[in-house]
Amino acid sequence: MNSILSSWMIDTAVYRDDDEFSAQVRAQHMGAIVQLMPLMVIGNVLNAYVAVALMLPSVGWVGLTAWAAMITLVCSYILRRWHHNKNRQVTHVSARGISKLVKGVAWLAMLWNIPFLLWMPHLDHQGQLGLAVILTGLSSGGAMLLVAIPHAALAWLLTLGAGMLLSPLQNGRTEFYYLIPVAALYLVILSLGVKKMSKHINARLVSERDAERQGQMVSILLQDFEDHTQDLLWEVDAELRLVYVSNKISNMVGLSKHIAIGTDLVKVLEDQALGGQACAELHQLLALFDQAKPFRDITIPMHRDGTTEWWSLRAKPLWSKRGELQGWRGFLCDVTLDRKAQSELEYQARHDLLTGLFNRNQFNVMLTKAVAQCAAKPCLSALAIIDLDNFKAINDGLGHRTGDLMLQNAAQQITRVVQATD
Repeated sequence: MNSILSSWMIDTAVYRDDDEFSAQVRAQHMGAIVQLMPLMVIGNVLNAYVAVALMLPSVGWVGLTAWAAMITLVCSYILRRWHHNKNRQVTHVSARGISKLVKGVAWLAMLWNIPFLLWMPHLDHQGQLGLAVILTGLSSGGAMLLVAIPHAALAWLLTLGAGMLLSPLQNGRTEFYYLIPVAALYLVILSLGVKKMSKHINARLVSERDAERQGQMVSILLQDFEDHTQDLLWEVDAELRLVYVSNKISNMVGLSKHIAIGTDLVKVLEDQALGGQACAELHQLLALFDQAKPFRDITIPMHRDGTTEWWSLRAKPLWSKRGELQGWRGFLCDVTLDRKAQSELEYQARHDLLTGLFNRNQFNVMLTKAVAQCAAKPCLSALAIIDLDNFKAINDGLGHRTGDLMLQNAAQQITRVVQATD
């Protein structure tokens, strides 16, 4: 018994604790019950008048009218409160609010016990059977509708259950006593069902809360990642339609996020691509998408604001549990500065920085290539050696700055007269 009570206290702690999450859970549960409130009110009123019709031939109309009026007034009050608050956005409910609901449910159940305890013995068999069916339907239906708040469901169930257990005793007929253990078993089963269902409902809300927190944390980390790195996240579905783009990518392609979502990724890149120069890279990208294999370092030249930029893409395919391609998730990186730095390094490796002409290493490479071509196939080639007379005297007499200017001027003169193929 102690273990059952301990388990109950743990499972229902959310209905008593004062922390913010418990208040939010109570609000969600209360909101679910409020949505069903008109259905509960209609059910109570209809059952009340059916019960009156069953009991009227055997019971005085004064008592029945007073009882039906009380049921109607209580239900009208509940319906009026529902109508007043139905559009309110309630995010927090206190433990006291739950307590008020439980008390209200218990009082309504007590009203329903009146005909079973006072008038049941005076009814004929048909009336007793009809009243028993109503009681059974009310107890099980009400418990299921109130299951989101187990205290209220059990208050309803146990209060009506008391009437179910006492009714055979009030009847005074011993042949009905067998109904007492049957009713008790029925109440135990319903109570355990309420406990189990409410536990699952709370576990689902906790899981949703944890998932929301994890989502918020991932969003924060992702935003921090994008703020401090050049890698920008994107995701497409199996049809290569964008399903997620970061704010930076949205700004890069000149599309708002709600317009970019659903747009074909390749179409977005084509609109930004630098004419035909990017066609080969885009065809390569499409081929990699068709192969459904991870790829990286696919660099595409882009034309933006009159300048050329270079975007590098890498991605991995996303697979379902059944092995179906669901889409792709990857990163885009603006590698323009890296590309320029690489080009500058390559230029410096081949050219003399003072004159802009090919340096000794590049000259040797070109000379070796020319000799190899002439050896493989007879051709005409010429090697010119140009000397600057008195350069040393000018360099020593007028300074290195003047010597550098003379070398640059000579390089310009040579560049003007040679052809591109020389």
